[in-house]
Amino acid sequence: MLILLILIYGVYIGTRRGLVMQAVYTAGYTISLGLAIWLSSFLGTKLYLLVPYPSASPESYFAFFKPQISTNFLEALFYQMVALLFILLLGWAVTRLIGAYWHDLTFYPLEKQIQKWGGGVVAFGCNYIFLTLILSILALVPVAGLQNILSHSWVATFMIKTSIGLISS
Repeated sequence: MLILLILIYGVYIGTRRGLVMQAVYTAGYTISLGLAIWLSSFLGTKLYLLVPYPSASPESYFAFFKPQISTNFLEALFYQMVALLFILLLGWAVTRLIGAYWHDLTFYPLEKQIQKWGGGVVAFGCNYIFLTLILSILALVPVAGLQNILSHSWVATFMIKTSIGLISS
C-alpha cells in the first residue's frame, strides 16, 4: 500500500511540475543512473567496512533467489547496489540543484493536458525505477521478517521480479 501511495504521489508531483520540467529532472536522473551503473562495481568493493550486512548462511531465506545462489555473490551484489543507490542519490541532489535554477520551465507554454499528463507519466517512470532499486536492495538482506514482508506484498513482488534483470528466481 505504501508503495502505491509513493507512486501516486510521484505522479501528482509530476503533474504539478509539468512535462518540460519533469523531462529536465529525468534527464539528470538518467545521467546519474548511467554514472551510478558505471561506478557502482568499483565503489561497491569499498563499502564492505562502512555498510553492515547481516550474516548470511546457506540456510538463510531469500524470497526472490534460488537457494543455489552463493551467499557471497548476494553479499557482493548488495554492496554494489548500495553503491549504485549512493551515487544515484548524489546525482539526484545535483539534479535538484540544477532544476531549481530552471524552475521557470514549469510554466513553459505547452498544451495543458500534455504538460500535466506527460509530467505525471514521466514522474511515474522515475519513481518506479527508484522504488524497484530500493526493493531489490531489500530483497538482498537475509532477514526472514523482511523477506516475508516483501514476498507477501504483491506490488513489491511484481516490481522485484520484473526488474531489469537484477533478480533471478
